[in-house]
Amino acid sequence: MLVVEPATLMIIDASNEMLKRLRYSRNELIGKKITDIDHNLSSVIFWNELQRGNEVQVINAESDFLMSNGQQFQVMKNVKHINFLDLNWLIVEATDNSKIRRDEDVLVKLSSQLKSTLEAAGDGILVISTNGKLSNMNHRFSSMWNIPNHILDEGIEAINWWVAQALTEPEVYQRLLEHLDENIENDTPLKLELKNGQIFETRIYPQKSAGELEGHVLNFHDITDHVQYEQALILEREKAEQSSRYKSDFLSNMSHELRTPLNAILGFSQIMGLDADLSDDNKQYVQEIISAGNHLLDLINEVLDLTKIESGHFDLAVEEFHVGQLIHECLVLVATLANDANIQLHYQNVDDIKIKADRKRLKQVLLNLLANAVKYNLPQGQVYVSAAIGKDDRLLINIKDTGPGIAQDRIPELFQPFNRLDAEKRHIEGTGIGLTLSQRIVSIMDGAIEVSSEEGKGSTFTINLPVSNQAAVQDKQAANNQVATAAAEINQATVHIILNVLVAEDVLANQIVARKLIEKFGHKVHIADNGFAAIEAVKHRHYDLVFMDMKMPEMDGLAATREIRELGHEPSQLPIIAMTANATREDQEQCMQAGMNDFIAKPINIEELEQIFQSIIDKKILDPGLGQKVSGSDE
Repeated sequence: MLVVEPATLMIIDASNEMLKRLRYSRNELIGKKITDIDHNLSSVIFWNELQRGNEVQVINAESDFLMSNGQQFQVMKNVKHINFLDLNWLIVEATDNSKIRRDEDVLVKLSSQLKSTLEAAGDGILVISTNGKLSNMNHRFSSMWNIPNHILDEGIEAINWWVAQALTEPEVYQRLLEHLDENIENDTPLKLELKNGQIFETRIYPQKSAGELEGHVLNFHDITDHVQYEQALILEREKAEQSSRYKSDFLSNMSHELRTPLNAILGFSQIMGLDADLSDDNKQYVQEIISAGNHLLDLINEVLDLTKIESGHFDLAVEEFHVGQLIHECLVLVATLANDANIQLHYQNVDDIKIKADRKRLKQVLLNLLANAVKYNLPQGQVYVSAAIGKDDRLLINIKDTGPGIAQDRIPELFQPFNRLDAEKRHIEGTGIGLTLSQRIVSIMDGAIEVSSEEGKGSTFTINLPVSNQAAVQDKQAANNQVATAAAEINQATVHIILNVLVAEDVLANQIVARKLIEKFGHKVHIADNGFAAIEAVKHRHYDLVFMDMKMPEMDGLAATREIRELGHEPSQLPIIAMTANATREDQEQCMQAGMNDFIAKPINIEELEQIFQSIIDKKILDPGLGQKVSGSDE
């Protein structure tokens, strides 16, 4: 508050609050003219007119007061006359108006921002008040629906009619408008399909003020591209699944077509190798054929396995087993290769560790790493194998060699397909696929293969796998070992047992190979050309064992096996072994599901064949319900 002398406009007193706001001391302010403080043009004109008697008072007038530091602050002022001690005075009441002005500026700015935000939205927005009137909308909404100006001018009813007519199902939008409150509570968006092929997704949101519902916000989002993309993905997935089926069929057919001729090559070679009258030179030639055939078979298996992994058709057969036993088996198999190369194998620090993994595939990996450790070693070199539990309960199998080592910058090349790090220049046999395949197999088993190497000192390959926490099955395994031992002891004390074997096979060369190999073991062989012939043979004759091919004309081996099992009595228990060039895991599963007991893949391996015969003979010896078939017996 200020007290001003009307005649001179001189400030003669001021309230403490005014002094504080203007940042003057009382002595500094007293004596100044009011126009020194209230200095803008309209205020000066008012004070001059008041001095002349043309203005009396002012109520709620905006003004800018000047502070001592030259800054201004906005005020709302009232000026009135009072009479005190027979003298006239002017009382100037000023209220700081800067906050109100700031609030107004903020409101204007927010309103502008809200409008610009509404227009900048990528979705179409339509706001309908609770009384059904058009409250707001943005240009995106009108452009999405291609609404002409004359429809927009007619209001909400015309707009809603236009929208409904653009839809393939107008009643869907009508129901949406009739149940706006219900749609607010339903978070599921509504899809609107337009006649022109566009698809909009609509959501309803409440528009509230001070907790009161004032309207409904309809948000329209164009999902045409998204829907088309989803449809394209579905189509691509169907194509990929079809391609995957083609790949699976291709792998199965390739496995069959490649193994079938190899069966004849390796089969006849093994038969010739068993001929005692063969000269030493011819024996060497036969051994070279078998070695080359096995190498080709390994290459075929590796390529097919790698292709299966890359096409997503590589499955694991998980089981629990002892690591030490598996390592021992692998070392026995690699021992001949190590002896020929004058390399010593060392087996150390292998605890009684069990893991849960694919035993066959881990054996494949171990054999590959051990064979590499021997082949790429130095003369009189060493190979050390160890296994232990490392951090985080992980199994670590280390295979260390004393070879020339690998340069650090070339270690990543180890796992590149067909990259042999110039080993071919040293005439070391190999394909360049083994490590790549091993790494991917271990990766599928949630593990990894790690490499450390130092040039001139050798390399260490570490297989890192999770360890099973399940209980041991050691007792069962021990019992199985005792049974096998007992069977072997009894077998040694008995006469030779001749088995009646039925071979269901349609290819003449494979028939000859099977017959010759089986007869070499002293057993009798009967041939069936197809599934029907196999069923008839089983009906009219006793057999101890059936080897069943999968693919045969007229009736395949799967259908024949199922029908044999349905014959009941003895045929239902007859050992049927798949002997086929269809060697994929899917093929094996089909054979087991059809009722077969086991599976051997072509080319026929003579050691594997011997194991099957021995298994059948052991069961006959141990089972008192089965009569022993002695040499010369036909029953």
